[in-house]
Amino acid sequence: MKKRIFALIFISISLFLNARIEDYIDTRYEILEEKEIVFYANNKNFCPYQYKITFYGNYVENLSQKEFKGIINNGQGEVELFRIKSEEILPKKITFKERFKVGDPTLEPNSTYTYRLPFADNECYRVTQTFNSRYSHKGWQRYSVDFGMYIGSPIYAARGGVVVDFKKDSNIGGRNPKYAKYTNYLVIYHDDGTFSSYLHLKKDGVTVNVGDIVNEGDTVGYSGNTGWSGGAHLHFMVYKAMDFYFQTIPISFYGKGIEKIDPKFNTYYVASSKEKSNDLLETAIVENSNLNETISAQVIDEQAGGFPDIEEESIIIEDSSIGSF
Repeated sequence: MKKRIFALIFISISLFLNARIEDYIDTRYEILEEKEIVFYANNKNFCPYQYKITFYGNYVENLSQKEFKGIINNGQGEVELFRIKSEEILPKKITFKERFKVGDPTLEPNSTYTYRLPFADNECYRVTQTFNSRYSHKGWQRYSVDFGMYIGSPIYAARGGVVVDFKKDSNIGGRNPKYAKYTNYLVIYHDDGTFSSYLHLKKDGVTVNVGDIVNEGDTVGYSGNTGWSGGAHLHFMVYKAMDFYFQTIPISFYGKGIEKIDPKFNTYYVASSKEKSNDLLETAIVENSNLNETISAQVIDEQAGGFPDIEEESIIIEDSSIGSF
């Protein structure tokens, strides 16, 4: 059962990370002098894409190569991807399969980058699920972090970049993996080739558009409880492109009184802009054993959280219970 659940997570989330390719990638080919194929593509998004073009049919036996792989960079207009000659006359219409995935696997992430906690200065939220958790942060998503946040809490960009995809039209969520496709999300591309994703946003809870440049600390949306979710929270992850798949990478955060820390389960963190992050610790990191001394009982109660029962059916998002993926 667990293997099936994790497979559903991978398939559903991979689908939205690769969403709307038809809106961004245009391809075409020409046949020159009946014996040469020239393939073109135009990447209209704001990040590179991987491509794989595979020819099939009787005519491929006359080609020296039947599969081509590479990168389509953005901002170049239509470019020639490759050309290949046939030993015999080609059919007027050739058959092929094309596959695309966002990102360039040859780019190396900046492993020393420290991310802003993705909420407002002086706001305090609890980590309800962290790296390699026992529930859903496994496989390619193992370096994800969940913050228990109310529906409608402002989300701040943890790192600057350009918006490359989003979904905001869903108002459906539930504790069953089949509802993962209803997740509202935002994807931002960074200058080192990595992507950050903010998941489970509320309906109409994305405040930016594809192509918008965002700075670290800008408001980019509002938290919610859409998709496969056990309560209102923000699922945040940073990932890089591999060879037609993704891999999350370990990340550290800064906040109030925190220069750099790896997120810990059941720990509260207070956000701060970078120029203020060296302020006194105050309530920056609060272990569960010290909650009564530093955080009001109201905050403790309202951010109770917990893991979802995956058999529960879907719900229309109306409550503001705090939870995790």
